[in-house]
Amino acid sequence: MCVNCKLKILNYNTMKKTVMLFLFFGLTYSYCQTIKTSTSLYFSSDKYELSNKNKKNLKAFLDSIPQNDTNRIVRINSILIRGNTDNDADSLYNIELSKKRDLSVSDFLNRNGIKTKNIKEEYFGENRPISPNDKPEGKQKNRRVDIYISYSVINDHPKEILIEEKKNVIQDTCTKDTTVILIQGTSFTINLCEYIKIKDSLKITEYFTPQSIKESGLTTLTETGDQLYTAGMWDFKFPKDTCLKKPLIIRVPVDSCLKNYKMSLWYGQANGRWINARSRGVKIVTIGNQKYYQFKVLCPGKLNLDVYARKPSRTYFKAKNRIKLKEIFISWDCPRSVISINDNKPVKRLKGNIGKGLGEASINVTGIGSKGDTLKITNKKLSSLKYKGFLFKRYLIYRKDFGKNR
Repeated sequence: MCVNCKLKILNYNTMKKTVMLFLFFGLTYSYCQTIKTSTSLYFSSDKYELSNKNKKNLKAFLDSIPQNDTNRIVRINSILIRGNTDNDADSLYNIELSKKRDLSVSDFLNRNGIKTKNIKEEYFGENRPISPNDKPEGKQKNRRVDIYISYSVINDHPKEILIEEKKNVIQDTCTKDTTVILIQGTSFTINLCEYIKIKDSLKITEYFTPQSIKESGLTTLTETGDQLYTAGMWDFKFPKDTCLKKPLIIRVPVDSCLKNYKMSLWYGQANGRWINARSRGVKIVTIGNQKYYQFKVLCPGKLNLDVYARKPSRTYFKAKNRIKLKEIFISWDCPRSVISINDNKPVKRLKGNIGKGLGEASINVTGIGSKGDTLKITNKKLSSLKYKGFLFKRYLIYRKDFGKNR
């Protein structure tokens, strides 16, 4: 996000009628451009250290970003590193392997002058394949780390301009807008002068992955516990927690998993759930060949672009082997959804409503063993649990499902 651009604007008061006068004023302005670039590195099976080829390619990628000189300033806004694996080994091992691949890339960036505070790491194990894992060439494509970098280039162009002074001429410098694109694809349009005033205290956080949603303490549940599908969540923070004079115009690429759904806005609550904003302000616009959801934001707070889950049905999770359940998180990638099921105290059975039409789900479970020990299941495929059901879905959770991760 181009947050460091400085623009000096020459303001003019209403000019009184005088003789025709030509004045030369020096006007210094800065043109700020936000650029996003990306690359991918590929790994051998069960390897996470960077090969010489990977180091060479990553160094060439970094060298492609322009450097500071007398006419421009280059600032790194954000770096997102996403680690992935094929489906060899079990899912927990693959999560750790993708994390190690992330760290190898992050360490290389640090050694080449990239500050750690600019780097965000995400690791998905085998859960984000871009090619089928049934062939060696497909697995090779999935053993990768994707690197996304957003940076700003500020070009300074001092020059002289000729101003002709006339009667009652007002130079309006606040009629133009500027558009900023965030790393996950969200863009916002704002009046240029307004942006210059608030850019240092304007913060917009995106939540687009189940992992980021879960880590932030959010879910895709309504205040009454109904499941939602989300096209994106945001936390808008404005100066002094006050509303803006003019709203931001937000655009988000249409989610291919939700292209046939009519989306609406929801307001965030302290418990991570949502209430319907009952706004009809969401519409779909086309820019070039890309379709976007578009809506306006005037005041700070958490906002969610959601739709009710399709035909939810009662689903039970029952613990066996003298285990009690404390909390269950279930997440889906397409459509994106994260639900939390819990009780005030550990219980033998938890229940929730789960929508139909969702793809493969990942489940995280916190349980209590017979000796009071804490048990955890992390990022396990829901389909791997033993399943029974006729009128209702029922999943059975045994101690062996927790494996060694407890």
